[in-house]
Amino acid sequence: MAQRIAVVLLLVGSVVLLSAPSPAAAQQSCPVSGSIVGQSVVASGCILEGGGGPDGTPALACTYDLLIGNDVSSSVGVYRSANGYATGSATGGTPAVEVTVNITLGGGSSLEFNAVEVSGADRQFSETGQWYRRFCDDENGNQISVDGPIPSGTPRPITEVLVEALAQLDVEAPPTFDHSGPASVLQLPTFFWLSTVDFTAPAATASATHGNLTVSVSAQPDNYVLEVDGVTIDCDDRNTPWSRGLAEDDPSACIHVFEDPADESGLIEVDLTLEFATSWSSNVPAFAGPEPLAPIPTITEDIQHELVEIVGLSR
Repeated sequence: MAQRIAVVLLLVGSVVLLSAPSPAAAQQSCPVSGSIVGQSVVASGCILEGGGGPDGTPALACTYDLLIGNDVSSSVGVYRSANGYATGSATGGTPAVEVTVNITLGGGSSLEFNAVEVSGADRQFSETGQWYRRFCDDENGNQISVDGPIPSGTPRPITEVLVEALAQLDVEAPPTFDHSGPASVLQLPTFFWLSTVDFTAPAATASATHGNLTVSVSAQPDNYVLEVDGVTIDCDDRNTPWSRGLAEDDPSACIHVFEDPADESGLIEVDLTLEFATSWSSNVPAFAGPEPLAPIPTITEDIQHELVEIVGLSR
């Protein structure tokens, strides 16, 4: 029996890209330490780099100045731009991510990353939480260029870390449903419930981290439906097991009366969908949450269910 999970998540905000502060305001006095690897900075203070300037102009030295010490708690956010990175509002942009999780009963799960789509600028977080700016002076000590922010370590967007957290979320579809009697009887009510699901239990949770950033997701069983030959039995969260004396009109019970007989085998095929209410949160003040995500439906298909007919029975 195959199971499918579809997850759609949406982050909403607005971005106002800010121009870099003046070099005089940005320049800081700090110890020279650290190193430069490619376009990434690894440092605990400032770094002096000799050689040519960024545009090929001869330069005496370039200083890497700490701009953001903790990109999670900072009131300034960093975003991808056409020329690298730009500072902006900490409240973020309008990235949208769609991801599909495929699970097979008893066989683990896999994540389809090709379904991920991001629109607009999305906030970036560095591997250490730090970002730098570079000031380059010519041989006469005159400042000729300022660029940045430059990440310390590899940067990642919050949406990517959110997808990683979702990939670790363990949500399971029940292998089958429970019902009253050894079989359903045509024209008589059948009570349904899920003995393996607790709608009041604590939510399943997962999290992913990058640098100082932590993103958490949670999923809680919310409702279930049964489908038979195009007929939908909507049980919502009504999950009371049948017992002698349980009334047909009990609001906590899920009941259905089959009107059409089964074929010669006496079996019908039932699809069970259990839907999880899902949300996400992070340790970033602008995205503290929890914020809702699209529900996660888990589907168990082609469950064989016996339906019998008692000749002469009428209602």
